[in-house]
Amino acid sequence: MSSSNNAAAAAASPDPSRRREDVVGWLLALFPDLPLPPPPEATDEDLRAALATGRLLCALLRRLCPGALLDDASTDNVGRFRAAVERMGVAKFSASDLAPPSFAAMPN
Repeated sequence: MSSSNNAAAAAASPDPSRRREDVVGWLLALFPDLPLPPPPEATDEDLRAALATGRLLCALLRRLCPGALLDDASTDNVGRFRAAVERMGVAKFSASDLAPPSFAAMPN
């Protein structure tokens, strides 16, 4: 692979810590009062905790696609978000995708 192809591949898929910094920076720009540490200090767990309740997911959807959420008081925020994105044709995900990984299932 040529060096220009290597540079293009590196630019296309930044390392996970850089992507996390970008996401946290973007979220804090949209929601300055969000209880997240600034991008260099924010961890995966900080980001996961901010998303886990679904409140931030719903706030993002309201900001990006006004009217996409249905006001269904019988469903939690994660459920409302999942239903809205499914109606939009976005791939399904499970609420467990927002849970911390289980290290008990990892081989020794």
